[in-house]
Amino acid sequence: MTDDRGSQHDSTESSKAPVWLFVFGIAAAVVAIFIASNTQDTEVKFAWLDASLPLWSVIIISVALGILIGWSFSVWRRRRKSRG
Repeated sequence: MTDDRGSQHDSTESSKAPVWLFVFGIAAAVVAIFIASNTQDTEVKFAWLDASLPLWSVIIISVALGILIGWSFSVWRRRRKSRG
């Protein structure tokens, strides 16, 4: 099959999106199960912060920070690559 630019597409290219969705769904389910099994309170000491929080909230915060850092690195890398 050719597109408007005359290049050919492999039919497997369009099947990559559902694979990504499947992998994301599995990862989300694993994180959800991990969070559900860790409901006890835990002490958090970070710099000036001393708190007792449910472990599931610490896990969610950690996952969110990891995603944010990974996304930021990706954006930074793309900008650096496009500049030269």
